Amino acid sequence: MQIKNYWLLLFAFAVLILASIFLFPKQEIPFSNKERFVSNAPNVTEILFALSQKEKIVGVTRFCVFPKEAEKIEKIGDLFNPDIEKIVSLKPTKFFSLKVSNPELKKALELSKTELIEIPDETIDEIFEGLKIIGKSVGEEQKADSLEKSIRFSLQTLSQKYKIGDSLRVGIVAGRSAGSLEEIFVAGKKTFYTELLELLGAKNAFAKLPNRYPSVTLEVLIEINPDVLIEISTENELGETQKEQILALWKQIKGLSAVENGNLKFLNGDFAAVPGLRIGKTLEELGKTLNLKDFVQP
Repeated sequence: MQIKNYWLLLFAFAVLILASIFLFPKQEIPFSNKERFVSNAPNVTEILFALSQKEKIVGVTRFCVFPKEAEKIEKIGDLFNPDIEKIVSLKPTKFFSLKVSNPELKKALELSKTELIEIPDETIDEIFEGLKIIGKSVGEEQKADSLEKSIRFSLQTLSQKYKIGDSLRVGIVAGRSAGSLEEIFVAGKKTFYTELLELLGAKNAFAKLPNRYPSVTLEVLIEINPDVLIEISTENELGETQKEQILALWKQIKGLSAVENGNLKFLNGDFAAVPGLRIGKTLEELGKTLNLKDFVQP
């Protein structure tokens, strides 16, 4: 009798196990829950989206506005002001960034066993190097290669379309104090702006200055005296009133040929200051600007 009960219990247990397998199969954890990415720069975010990694991104900077879906993702401060507590709370497996100089952030990533992936981004070749690094890290090397080939072809095509006849000396104003000319930052040597101008047949008037984005005084600006000044703005729209106000500001400087000749131009958009995958868009808008009908040849 005891043997019979034993086999009945064993049979019941086997039925229970089989039922749990077939009626309640083990749920696979989505891959997006295993890999958790934090992006510490707008160009990094764009690359991750382009490589089809959006489901794994759990944190981005406050400047990450492209593509639009990025605006809905948790914000972690920015490159120079990271919210370390927020970053750690997101439990990322990988932290993608430009060069990280913050020792506290580095230590927090190390303690939380988060892999740090840093990329370069200042020149055209560095943009593609960063694309390759991220592509390899997320297992999308082939897609990264295809993106590079497509963008390089676009750059070549656009440079031929908008090539200008003469070699202009163009000055790129990358930033300045709001509402004043007290602090002006320009694109200097070894920047993607210099390379884009060269693709169009123009020269960077500030290429001989030290550093990539030096601050220049009005005296230095007048001494170099570019044929054209192009002011970069991350705003997607600049109204005519805004442009007139900026022009009035620059007209306070005497002896600046670009302003006096009507060659102060604007390049605006959320892509304009980002050395990333939309670099072709930046080249196209630069080309259009230097081919405007109202452009005055020096």
